[in-house]
Amino acid sequence: LDYSDDCEIYHNNFVNNANQAYDHSGFNSWDKGATVGGNYWSDHTCHGNPSDGTEPYTGIDTDAGAVDNYPFEDLGG
Repeated sequence: LDYSDDCEIYHNNFVNNANQAYDHSGFNSWDKGATVGGNYWSDHTCHGNPSDGTEPYTGIDTDAGAVDNYPFEDLGG
């Protein structure tokens, strides 16, 4: 997925990776909105399943501003 774009990437568990994710294009969607949510990131703390959007995950290694706006608090989602 390194150079993919227009992908919807949500409801995944990114756990203990040296580099959780990289998005070269910035045209991927890392969440499906406030109701469906995004992903669980083991290196991020937030509240709610999905979170309310006030604690986005910005740890995606990107040069294009990729962000998961509605990450999950725990693996159970």
